[in-house]
Amino acid sequence: MFLSSPTRVTFGSLLLSSVSSISIDRTASREAIDFSDAGPHPTFADIPEQKVLITILQYLTSSDFAAPLPSSSATLTIHAKPNDSDSGSLTLQASTVVRSCTHSLNPKGATRTISLIAISTNGATDPITIL
Repeated sequence: MFLSSPTRVTFGSLLLSSVSSISIDRTASREAIDFSDAGPHPTFADIPEQKVLITILQYLTSSDFAAPLPSSSATLTIHAKPNDSDSGSLTLQASTVVRSCTHSLNPKGATRTISLIAISTNGATDPITIL
Protein backbone atom coordinates (compact mmCIF):
# COMPACT_ATOMS: atom_id res chain seq x y z
CA MET A 1 0.00 0.00 0.00
CA PHE A 2 1.31 3.46 -0.81
CA LEU A 3 -0.06 6.67 0.69
CA SER A 4 1.07 9.92 -0.88
CA SER A 5 0.84 13.13 1.17
CA PRO A 6 -1.13 11.88 4.20
CA THR A 7 -2.96 14.70 5.98
CA ARG A 8 -1.94 13.79 9.57
CA VAL A 9 0.48 11.21 10.98
CA THR A 10 1.11 10.55 14.67
CA PHE A 11 3.39 8.10 16.45
CA GLY A 12 1.89 7.94 19.93
CA SER A 13 1.71 11.59 21.03
CA LEU A 14 4.39 12.72 18.54
CA LEU A 15 2.97 14.56 15.51
CA LEU A 16 5.05 13.84 12.40
CA SER A 17 4.81 16.94 10.20
CA SER A 18 5.61 17.28 6.48
CA VAL A 19 5.20 13.56 5.75
CA SER A 20 5.66 13.07 2.02
CA SER A 21 4.68 9.41 1.72
CA ILE A 22 4.10 6.17 3.59
CA SER A 23 4.51 2.67 2.26
CA ILE A 24 3.13 -0.44 3.92
CA ASP A 25 4.82 -3.63 2.72
CA ARG A 26 4.18 -7.25 3.58
CA THR A 27 7.12 -9.63 3.36
CA ALA A 28 7.62 -13.31 4.11
CA SER A 29 9.42 -14.09 7.36
CA ARG A 30 9.41 -17.81 6.79
CA GLU A 31 8.77 -19.85 3.66
CA ALA A 32 7.81 -23.50 3.35
CA ILE A 33 8.73 -24.75 -0.13
CA ASP A 34 8.64 -28.33 -1.37
CA PHE A 35 9.96 -29.86 -4.58
CA SER A 36 9.16 -33.14 -6.32
CA ASP A 37 11.56 -35.41 -8.16
CA ALA A 38 9.88 -34.51 -11.48
CA GLY A 39 11.72 -31.22 -12.09
CA PRO A 40 13.46 -28.13 -10.74
CA HIS A 41 10.34 -26.11 -9.84
CA PRO A 42 8.46 -26.07 -6.52
CA THR A 43 5.30 -28.10 -6.28
CA PHE A 44 4.18 -26.53 -2.99
CA ALA A 45 4.71 -23.16 -1.33
CA ASP A 46 3.32 -21.59 1.82
CA ILE A 47 4.16 -18.46 3.81
CA PRO A 48 3.29 -19.34 7.41
CA GLU A 49 4.79 -16.14 8.85
CA GLN A 50 4.92 -12.60 7.52
CA LYS A 51 6.06 -9.12 8.57
CA VAL A 52 4.24 -5.86 7.95
CA LEU A 53 6.83 -3.13 7.42
CA ILE A 54 5.96 0.58 7.35
CA THR A 55 8.25 3.25 5.90
CA ILE A 56 7.58 6.95 6.50
CA LEU A 57 9.34 9.60 4.39
CA GLN A 58 9.34 13.00 6.05
CA TYR A 59 10.74 16.29 4.71
CA LEU A 60 12.46 18.39 7.36
CA THR A 61 12.14 22.16 7.07
CA SER A 62 14.20 23.09 10.15
CA SER A 63 16.15 21.44 12.95
CA ASP A 64 14.04 18.66 14.40
CA PHE A 65 15.15 16.68 17.43
CA ALA A 66 11.87 14.79 17.95
CA ALA A 67 12.85 11.66 16.02
CA PRO A 68 11.60 8.35 17.42
CA LEU A 69 14.35 6.04 18.67
CA PRO A 70 14.84 2.42 17.60
CA SER A 71 12.83 0.02 19.80
CA SER A 72 10.32 2.77 20.68
CA SER A 73 6.79 1.44 20.52
CA ALA A 74 3.55 3.37 20.03
CA THR A 75 0.35 3.41 18.02
CA LEU A 76 0.87 4.83 14.54
CA THR A 77 -2.18 6.69 13.26
CA ILE A 78 -2.39 7.81 9.63
CA HIS A 79 -5.13 10.04 8.22
CA ALA A 80 -5.21 10.11 4.42
CA LYS A 81 -7.52 11.13 1.63
CA PRO A 82 -7.20 10.56 -2.12
CA ASN A 83 -8.03 14.16 -3.14
CA ASP A 84 -8.85 17.60 -1.71
CA SER A 85 -12.39 16.61 -0.72
CA ASP A 86 -13.14 14.51 2.34
CA SER A 87 -14.70 11.85 0.13
CA GLY A 88 -12.85 8.57 0.46
CA SER A 89 -10.77 9.66 3.44
CA LEU A 90 -9.53 6.90 5.72
CA THR A 91 -7.68 6.38 8.94
CA LEU A 92 -5.18 3.56 9.48
CA GLN A 93 -3.89 2.46 12.86
CA ALA A 94 -1.23 -0.02 13.93
CA SER A 95 0.77 -0.86 17.02
CA THR A 96 4.35 -0.39 15.88
CA VAL A 97 7.99 -0.60 16.92
CA VAL A 98 10.67 1.61 15.37
CA ARG A 99 13.32 -0.37 13.46
CA SER A 100 15.38 2.62 12.33
CA CYS A 101 15.31 6.38 11.88
CA THR A 102 17.75 7.76 9.32
CA HIS A 103 18.42 11.21 7.90
CA SER A 104 19.81 12.33 4.56
CA LEU A 105 20.53 15.45 2.59
CA ASN A 106 19.72 15.77 -1.09
CA PRO A 107 19.11 18.64 -3.54
CA LYS A 108 15.47 18.89 -2.37
CA GLY A 109 16.50 19.29 1.28
CA ALA A 110 16.76 17.16 4.38
CA THR A 111 14.68 14.01 4.76
CA ARG A 112 13.99 11.56 7.55
CA THR A 113 13.08 7.95 6.89
CA ILE A 114 11.39 6.09 9.74
CA SER A 115 11.15 2.32 9.40
CA LEU A 116 8.67 0.49 11.64
CA ILE A 117 7.34 -3.03 12.07
CA ALA A 118 3.63 -3.48 12.83
CA ILE A 119 2.67 -5.76 15.73
CA SER A 120 -0.43 -7.98 15.85
CA THR A 121 -2.41 -8.06 19.10
CA ASN A 122 -2.60 -11.86 19.14
CA GLY A 123 -0.49 -13.14 16.24
CA ALA A 124 -3.50 -13.97 14.07
CA THR A 125 -5.10 -10.53 13.65
CA ASP A 126 -3.83 -8.27 10.87
CA PRO A 127 -1.75 -5.53 12.53
CA ILE A 128 -3.18 -2.81 10.26
CA THR A 129 -6.64 -1.56 11.21
CA ILE A 130 -8.67 0.64 8.86
CA LEU A 131 -11.06 2.81 10.87
